[in-house]
Amino acid sequence: MPAVLREAPSESADRTTCLQHEKHILDEDVKAQKELVWLLHKALEVAQLEKRTCTEFLAAEGEQERLELLRHYERHAADLRGRLLELKAEGEDLRTSLAQRDAHVAELQENVTLMRKKNHAKQEVILKLLEKVSACLADPTRTVSTTNGLEPQTFRQLNEDTENLKDDIEAYKIQNKFLNSELYQLTKLWLNSSEQEKSLMVKCAYLEARNCQIESRYLGVLGKLQENKVLEPGQREAVRKLQGEDPLQGDLNDVRKLNPVREHDEYGFKIIPDYEVEDIKLLAKIQAQEIRSHSLLRQEAGDRLLLGRWAQYLGGRPADNLCPSSELKSLLRGGVPCEYRPRVWRWVVRVRTRALWERHPDRYQQVGGIGLSKFTLQCSSQSLNLLYTTIQQFGVT
Repeated sequence: MPAVLREAPSESADRTTCLQHEKHILDEDVKAQKELVWLLHKALEVAQLEKRTCTEFLAAEGEQERLELLRHYERHAADLRGRLLELKAEGEDLRTSLAQRDAHVAELQENVTLMRKKNHAKQEVILKLLEKVSACLADPTRTVSTTNGLEPQTFRQLNEDTENLKDDIEAYKIQNKFLNSELYQLTKLWLNSSEQEKSLMVKCAYLEARNCQIESRYLGVLGKLQENKVLEPGQREAVRKLQGEDPLQGDLNDVRKLNPVREHDEYGFKIIPDYEVEDIKLLAKIQAQEIRSHSLLRQEAGDRLLLGRWAQYLGGRPADNLCPSSELKSLLRGGVPCEYRPRVWRWVVRVRTRALWERHPDRYQQVGGIGLSKFTLQCSSQSLNLLYTTIQQFGVT
């Protein structure tokens, strides 16, 4: 029983301690709530004082209109800044796409250069083979001696190699046409993107000038407010602070961070860069290649049309039964295809020499015998011209 009595006072002491601790915590909360209520009263008094001051400020004549004008200028300036940032982002995207297209054009130029080198090497091989053939034709004894030492398979292999080289030349011609067409398309895209970039630069310069105008108007309105004698000293100080700040300084800093390489003039406007001389030279070369490819395509189309007209004219006629007419005259003026040149040439020679042939039937055999019996410089020049013509025909790129 005494132990129970001893425990009872200790429990009551602990409970009293807990209650005192809770009372202390509640007292602290009450003090904090009182301080919060006091602060709210002070904030309410300040808000009422500010409201009363604004009401008195707006009650004056013209102040409401000036405030609305300031709000309108601020909204307009924010809209222009947003549009300027959008145009700058679009300009960066266009520059990135232009750099990618320039890299693609450079890669295509490298491919074209490699193809030209290969084509040039194969043309040199063909020229060497033509020289060997001409040497064999000029020296039949050498031809006989070489044929005795080589097998027919070797000649067959050489003929196959020659045909393969001719096929490769035709394939490279077609490939060059397609590459020129692709370069032309890329050049058009590059020019369009350059024009878009120029227009965007002009728009950015116009928006920057517009921002400067709005800033000057904004500072002018703030100056008028500062000169107004109705304002209180605190309001004048606030207007002076606003007048000292630069509303577009943050945007200009952002612009400088976004475009550290861009050059500006003394007034802060961007300078549109000129294109390099190398770009202009490359563009001229590409346009020259495109003009050449288009001229070749037009020439091939004209040759096909001319071949069709000659085929239609000579379709139902005998081999040597051509009569002079206006249609034949127009066809001859337009040119004769290679397929019909021997036939037309024989007819023209027969018509032009008919009178002489009828008067002197054996004149051609006599002149031919004299020519075979004599070797002149004209004969050698004609053979050289024939060889040069053959080399030029196989050496056309």
